Amino acid sequence: MEDLKPISAAQLSTDSSGVTAFVDEDQQPAYKILIELVEDLDKRREVMRKIEAIEDITQASDDLKREKIQLWADRLEKNPRTITRWLEKVEKEGLASIARATRSDAGQIKGNKRWKHSVQYWTEFILKTYNDGIKAKLGITPNLVNNQVKSHAELELRLKQGEYPSHPFVYKILEPLIEIKAAKGA
Repeated sequence: MEDLKPISAAQLSTDSSGVTAFVDEDQQPAYKILIELVEDLDKRREVMRKIEAIEDITQASDDLKREKIQLWADRLEKNPRTITRWLEKVEKEGLASIARATRSDAGQIKGNKRWKHSVQYWTEFILKTYNDGIKAKLGITPNLVNNQVKSHAELELRLKQGEYPSHPFVYKILEPLIEIKAAKGA
């Protein structure tokens, strides 16, 4: 952390097009953040707050860096380790790296490490239960599928709550199927 180079206010500049750039000592733009490309106003504010935090922390003396990190962590409601990761990322990849639009694991189905069976097992069980209910014309709903998951886990597998998926996971798995069904019915 001590080897972070401070960013001065002169190193951050905004040109006439509204582009904020991190500028090296020789005034050459090294990395650019195109604020106009961030369409969501909340996301734009978040990126600007991150830039403000990084600038403030890197300008602080080595003695005050930890205090500044904690201060910004409290202000942004983030873990201090998150702020430290931002600083490390900016040092490695530049200021533009913190304006990531989407998560690197976006779209992936994630489970809990405490589950006794794999995410794939539960996903297949949920989909099979729902599809079987549709085929049998049982009027299956996401809530009924959740009840089946809970019963299967507790009665057949002898699992405790937290060792199997909760209702938000079940609903998330079923959401695409329900949307397709609704589109066909409408």
